[in-house]
Amino acid sequence: MNKQTSFLVLGGDARQQYLLALLKSQGFLCQNAINGTALDVSTLSGAIQKADVICGPIPFLAEGQIKGTSLSPKDLLLQLQPGKHLFGGGFSQTLSGELSSCGVHCHDYMKNEELACFNTIATAEGLLADIIISYPDNLYESRVLILGFGRCAVTLADRLHHLGAHTTVCARNEKSLGQAKSLGHETLPFSQLKEEAPHYPLIINTIPALVLDEELLAALPKSVRLYDIASAPGGIDFAAASRLGLIATLHLGLPGRYAPKASARAMYRYILQSL
Repeated sequence: MNKQTSFLVLGGDARQQYLLALLKSQGFLCQNAINGTALDVSTLSGAIQKADVICGPIPFLAEGQIKGTSLSPKDLLLQLQPGKHLFGGGFSQTLSGELSSCGVHCHDYMKNEELACFNTIATAEGLLADIIISYPDNLYESRVLILGFGRCAVTLADRLHHLGAHTTVCARNEKSLGQAKSLGHETLPFSQLKEEAPHYPLIINTIPALVLDEELLAALPKSVRLYDIASAPGGIDFAAASRLGLIATLHLGLPGRYAPKASARAMYRYILQSL
């Protein structure tokens, strides 16, 4: 790759703004369509033709459109020529297959181990910021129940543990429970969730499927605080929580809100390594 390589930074959030600035600072030719910059189907073709590399957002799609734009994946597919490079976060298998069949080089940020691990750090720090602002007690010595033990949950549990919280991990997988226990967390089999959940003042869901349904929510005290970082629509029945008078909040896009500059640096490194 040389400095004549041209980039189109498309859609997204503040991470894309910092990525654009970083690319420009390194002397690359850049176009952008981020945070409200006008770009519709009629102007997309020209922008893509000029670009060797299209840098899409994380996540790539939001509500069926490329995040931060009014463009559908189909709009983009119709304009991409063979040999182009497309970056983004969380491509579906279907979309990845369609891109490959068009001769487009598809690069998924979230399949890069370094970037995916970094994303968990930014997510954990962002959620802790939100919790500290809204939770009416100290995290120190609070009993915190974490649902799931994937990448983000592992990092989040570690940060909470080191802040002095009493962390309990609830998961279906015995391997996950064993890993959590080896890292110093209490564990709770998923089969005991309904029975034990009412004893926790702070519950964090990381599982991208409905976990806290109306029946389980009804057993919780009104004082509980519920936080969800799973992909929309999350693992909490938010309508039921509202009816029951519970405080439940969904926290998405945390790296883009709290660490966009650091996230952009990690994205930039991955782009350079991939081209």
